[in-house]
Amino acid sequence: MHRNFVKIINPLGEENSVMRTMLIPNMMEVLSKNYSQGNKEVALFEIGRIFNDSKINCDGQPVEAEDLCIAFYGGKDDFYTLKGYVQGLLEKLGIPDAEYTAEKGLAIYHPGRCADVRANGELLGTMGQIRPDVSERYGIDEDVYLCELCFSAIMRQTDTDFVYRPLPKYPAVTRDLAVLVDEEVTIAQLEHVISDRGGAIL
Repeated sequence: MHRNFVKIINPLGEENSVMRTMLIPNMMEVLSKNYSQGNKEVALFEIGRIFNDSKINCDGQPVEAEDLCIAFYGGKDDFYTLKGYVQGLLEKLGIPDAEYTAEKGLAIYHPGRCADVRANGELLGTMGQIRPDVSERYGIDEDVYLCELCFSAIMRQTDTDFVYRPLPKYPAVTRDLAVLVDEEVTIAQLEHVISDRGGAIL
């Protein structure tokens, strides 16, 4: 993948000669250090700045944004654990209707366990399992799950104004449903149909 790096005029060394365009490499390094020191289960997050030389602001400088990276390995956690973290965070920030769509074009992620996260038509980021061969390059022999979200975009959409709603008149009713559909139908499509048909009582 081609990255538009911002080069530093007077770097302290070759490894520090460009500004980062994503948080993933740094997060993988941190996970690698933890794994090499015998930490069997690790979960971390970082909010940090990234820079992109292909986008210029009104001052003629590269665009600077804040990203959020969440990652973990070990234990029984998996892709759906990661999705739960992301979904819970977005709901707390007033973004309850995020959509998760399959993403197969990013080389760093497992093609069958990767999804884009969108809200109101805007791409917020990507989440999934890091490809095993990539994890092995960092010396990690565990499944690594990671997401990088544009925190700046999330903050633009966040809505934390709470509105009081009276308690419902009727007690809640829980049902377990088994649905048989074609393999091409995604979970997101099912959720959309259920939510649309269920209406306000769902």
